[in-house]
Amino acid sequence: MFASPFTALNAQGSGLEASPPSLEPLRERMAELYGIEPYQLMVTRGASHATEILMRRLKVNGYEAVFTEPCYSERQYHLQSLADAYGLTLKQATKPLMTLKGAGMYVIDNPAMPDGKAWDLIAARTLAVEIFPALLVIDESYFDVCDAQSLIELTKSESNVVVLKSLSFLYGLSGARVGALISSAKTLNGLTRFCEPVPLPTPSIRAAEAALAPSRALSVEARIDLIRGEQARLRDALEQAPAVVQFHVNDGPFVFIKPKDLIRSQTQLKKFGITAKNAYEGLIMALGDKAHNDRILAALGVSIKAGRPARRGEVLRDTKETRISAIVDLDTPKPVKIHTGIGFFDHMLDQVATHGGFSLQLSCQGDLEIDGHHTIEDCMLAFGQALKQALGDRVGMARFGFVLPMDETEAKVSIDISGRAFCVFNGAFEASHIGDYPTEMTGHAFRSLSEALGASIHVEVEGENDHHKVEACFKALGRALRMATRIEGDALPSTKGMLA
Repeated sequence: MFASPFTALNAQGSGLEASPPSLEPLRERMAELYGIEPYQLMVTRGASHATEILMRRLKVNGYEAVFTEPCYSERQYHLQSLADAYGLTLKQATKPLMTLKGAGMYVIDNPAMPDGKAWDLIAARTLAVEIFPALLVIDESYFDVCDAQSLIELTKSESNVVVLKSLSFLYGLSGARVGALISSAKTLNGLTRFCEPVPLPTPSIRAAEAALAPSRALSVEARIDLIRGEQARLRDALEQAPAVVQFHVNDGPFVFIKPKDLIRSQTQLKKFGITAKNAYEGLIMALGDKAHNDRILAALGVSIKAGRPARRGEVLRDTKETRISAIVDLDTPKPVKIHTGIGFFDHMLDQVATHGGFSLQLSCQGDLEIDGHHTIEDCMLAFGQALKQALGDRVGMARFGFVLPMDETEAKVSIDISGRAFCVFNGAFEASHIGDYPTEMTGHAFRSLSEALGASIHVEVEGENDHHKVEACFKALGRALRMATRIEGDALPSTKGMLA
């Protein structure tokens, strides 16, 4: 393949004129994520591409059939299409499994469909031994939210076990189609010849590398915690669903229902913007955030208490100098997790959230080999953007906040979340640094927050100890934000009828 002598006719297409980059860095990152060696992993265009690679192997090696467990209609159609393309027969496995004569592989889901229960490691190993030499192909596309042990562990001892992974659901990359095929080194070596030389395009590789960057880890953890919390809530709520005869909400990030009237329930779910797939004489659908799941419950006839929209904001900010993930939740004081690479700055942001009474999760990969300027500036911009998003329509918000001191230091911070950015910082520091934190960035940090949040912020600090002075500024900011963001009514805090 020749590289094009022309630049891509796409404003966002820098670098697309060349062949895709090496997959090795992505392969190593995914191997690290899944706790295996890189030689056990093949990067694929999602789990469906991995399945096709396996079917190519079956066809060449003279196998006749692929066995599966019952699956939802869309997946059944996809597997049937692949089997037809490679001249294989697709069959549903029955017990006992000695009927797998002529089969090259047996495909199962972990967590299982439709009940969403994660497979037990011993049970899966027993199954792998029972069907040997046929491959036991375990699709773990939806496993990463499960509080259970991945069956990847079996690839270290069972040569006929293959595990499929996908970044589509948890990492939000369905459109990029990135996943992995994981097996023993010997098995993988035999599969590489069935994969095309350049399996992923450049945009997909870039998207996956960005999603798997260390700065995104907190966002991934937050999504996992969110789903697990929502599973428990939906289990209780669906007990009251008049339209549901039976349901399963277990380890997987989905809910299965058997409704009294399937067509009616599917129509209702569609009205509420929920896509439900036909499966197992019922419907299966993905879980999401509270607002998404409330729509599922409402469509199924569960009474939902009207309340304020969640005051939560999430921002991903990538530049040439920094990669940042910031999550603000004004409705809860925890968790507070800060990782910027600058210890004292981490402590300051922790103080803001703790004294502000809100959850802040922020992670940054910055160019600290140069200095801390870009990291501090961009983190405050991302924090401000996430906070602005969390404030939503600002109806009922107090809007104004002001606070004072610490020890021998006096720090005055007043804030007006008006939608208009303006910052005044009056204070000076004798020390150039506190740890790795440059004190000259303190005023700059407040100006960056003011700009991103759209707020007027005035800071005045006096005292003898520079550590106390900087800390007093950030603590006072937290207290001022606690006051300004609190809900104290149901009116917009502006006589103009808008905040801008």
